[in-house]
Amino acid sequence: MRRFVIFLGAGLALLILQTTLLAAPSGGWWRPDLVLVMVGYLGLYWGSLRGVLLTFLLGYAMDLLSGSMFGLHIFTRLVDFGAAYLIGQRFYRYSAVYDLKLCMVLALLDGVVTALFIQAAGAGTPAVEVAALLLIPQVLLAGIFCPPVFVLLQRAERVLRRPVPA
Repeated sequence: MRRFVIFLGAGLALLILQTTLLAAPSGGWWRPDLVLVMVGYLGLYWGSLRGVLLTFLLGYAMDLLSGSMFGLHIFTRLVDFGAAYLIGQRFYRYSAVYDLKLCMVLALLDGVVTALFIQAAGAGTPAVEVAALLLIPQVLLAGIFCPPVFVLLQRAERVLRRPVPA
């Protein structure tokens, strides 16, 4: 339970960081999706009901704070979690290169699913325009920010696994 609460706090901190400080340099157009990177980590290393619940709560928080269609981020985060879990079960080799590739694939998947979701709902611009404007920078930013976020989360895991003195 302690690990879950601490990782929920870390996810919310990453959400605040990505929507404030990291959005400022580009005027809000391109910002790294740190929550997506964390969802990839959860899919690889947690892969359980707790990971799904934490992913749902992070998607819910993103929906509350984003102002977009409600349920969009919940749906895309759960799809990303499922993809990370399946990739982790089938193809994953524990190395930084695979982490980076996974984050980039998840960012690409997230962009495509989001564009299709928006197109299916009949709201916004066509999916091709969204992909041209946002997808490639998002994939690159996910690749850039994946290694430091994974290292931070792995260190937190190690600290939380230490026995608590009585």
